[in-house]
Amino acid sequence: MGSVTPRWFLQMMPWINLEAGTYRVNRRRSVVRGKKVPISVQNGIAKVTGEQLKTLDLFSSCEDDVLDGIAAKFESQNFNMGEVMITKGDDGDKFFIVAEGKLAVWDTGEYGNKIRLGVLTDGDHVGEMALLSGGPRMANVEAVTPSVMLSLDRSDFNSLVDGTDGLREKIEASVEARSEVNARVNEYGEEITDVVTSSEGEDVVS
Repeated sequence: MGSVTPRWFLQMMPWINLEAGTYRVNRRRSVVRGKKVPISVQNGIAKVTGEQLKTLDLFSSCEDDVLDGIAAKFESQNFNMGEVMITKGDDGDKFFIVAEGKLAVWDTGEYGNKIRLGVLTDGDHVGEMALLSGGPRMANVEAVTPSVMLSLDRSDFNSLVDGTDGLREKIEASVEARSEVNARVNEYGEEITDVVTSSEGEDVVS
């Protein structure tokens, strides 16, 4: 496992370019997280049960038999440190749950630098929008440490969900609510706010 050095830490900071001047900027980090899923890992292989999946907002409206069917479709996958598991722009065809490890969510900046958007750890999930729309990935996800993941293929998900009346609509509503939160953050994962000077009556400089 690689060590955390000052140089590495500085590269992870969300630096931005500013014209010369004096500024005070207040930003609030908006972390979009659902409930964590407790996953058991034995000998490098992860497994999940229907009961565990029910802790996710995405699946909270599912009946127990449907959840058991979805849980059975998850596959355990291993990723090495530095390995990219999701690439921005690729078609989304899988949903992932982090069973063990740490992953960085990032995008590419204007000058080709990596912009860290967030970190995923044990029990976090990513890619739920891919299950419903299959649209392009919105960011990159890379393993910071050796990681064990559970993945659910979109085709397996659709075959199970389409057999239950009203379930797709409930899941879509859950994903839409999370999308609305995502729309309120900037490229650094911070809540979008106006930047103003401290003197009363001066113009907004956002």
